[in-house]
Amino acid sequence: MKSSELGKITGIGVKRQKILAEAGILTLKDLVYYIPRKYIDRTVFSPISSLHPDKEANFIAEVADVVEKGGGRKKRLIVQVKDETGVIDLVYFNGVSFWAKRFTVGQRLSVYGIPGCFQILQIVHPQLEFLKKDEKPVGKIVPFYPLTEGMQNARVEHKFIQKAVLEALDKVGFTEKIPAELLRNQGLLPEAKLLRSLHDPDNIQQIPLLHEQLKWRELFPLCMRMEKSILLRKERGQAYIASGGLAKQLEDKLPFRLTPGQIDCIRDINKFLIKPSQFFGILQGDVGSGKTLVAVTTALSVVEAGYQVAIMAPTEILALQQKESIQKLLTPFGIPVALLTGSTGHSERIVVLKQLETGGISVIIGTHALYSKDVKYKNLGYIIIDEQHRYGVAQRGALIKKGKDPDVLYMSATPIPRTLTQTIYGDMENFILRDMPFGRKPVQTRVVPFLKRQDMFSFVHKQVNAKIQV
Repeated sequence: MKSSELGKITGIGVKRQKILAEAGILTLKDLVYYIPRKYIDRTVFSPISSLHPDKEANFIAEVADVVEKGGGRKKRLIVQVKDETGVIDLVYFNGVSFWAKRFTVGQRLSVYGIPGCFQILQIVHPQLEFLKKDEKPVGKIVPFYPLTEGMQNARVEHKFIQKAVLEALDKVGFTEKIPAELLRNQGLLPEAKLLRSLHDPDNIQQIPLLHEQLKWRELFPLCMRMEKSILLRKERGQAYIASGGLAKQLEDKLPFRLTPGQIDCIRDINKFLIKPSQFFGILQGDVGSGKTLVAVTTALSVVEAGYQVAIMAPTEILALQQKESIQKLLTPFGIPVALLTGSTGHSERIVVLKQLETGGISVIIGTHALYSKDVKYKNLGYIIIDEQHRYGVAQRGALIKKGKDPDVLYMSATPIPRTLTQTIYGDMENFILRDMPFGRKPVQTRVVPFLKRQDMFSFVHKQVNAKIQV
């Protein structure tokens, strides 16, 4: 491995650069953004008598005795230290000869570690600071970093990382991306000062605020991109102005009543369809909650306004099922509905493509075939994507490009995290069906072990023959 810019930092040679690279630290910027996972407050000192097993301890003590015990692999150094309130043992199993020379009776120490109890309280290999006779201990906030096994083997530990980071901060050329006025208004520290404070804080109380500022900076570019996207969409798109007559006729002809949730979602989605800006939304609801009917009802406003609607399903079977059910709903109103999938015959495909291009089809239902290169729409205005989690960003984008800034409605019972994030930060409207159609039986879920797969297949076969969905 060639030497990188990390080689400018004291103590980081080629070997340690390789270890750091395995942890994702390749540049000085990576190093200064290697944020501590926790902090230890060593500014507060406790008397030995108040220490408890398995709880962090930070105290000042004096060496009372230094004794080597055992031999061979069992050799260990026991350093007994005391203060006015009690005693505790410091135990060393490694480097016994080295540590034996470091301690003298009467020596003052600043000690940090986690005590264990073996007949007497003791700390194995504590962190130490040797103090002069009259030296007043100066505590500090000690950062603890995520350490890989490779780091520990190469002695790239907490203190080393902190020292390397503080040196790197002086070498990184920071260009502040956030305007000074915004920094002042939000009470934010400049980037360089924020990072230095995170790696070397003045007090433990400021750390939550520092982390909050770091998260603010991480989210700022995302929020700006989303805000830009929202502003651009306001300049694109078209309003679908319709009387609403078709939707009312469809509702009147249904053999059942819409649920309150369906009525609310239809109303809310239509509010966006009549706006002269591009709209993205997601309709969430459990399987069987009536999402497709909501989507089709809102599509009628777009059709009535003279635009085409494309409904994309993830599989040919689902696309065919949707085509049959939607065609039954819309045929009474003279709305042409067609199907386009990879299995559509050549001659039929030619007819469908021609009608799409001339406007002879108002509602097209299909799979990925809807965004094939040879597919052209006269005026695609509304896209409905079922089970949106089954498609990649590029696939959805390819269909959207077939129209002139069409409105888009995703449907899903299990929306992907990226989509949920977009709804949280304002890049996508969120509609939720919280109730089920009247008389709908609750869906039952069963986990079947592998050994009973054949029994499961037999059960499914019987249910399907009985016209029951599984």
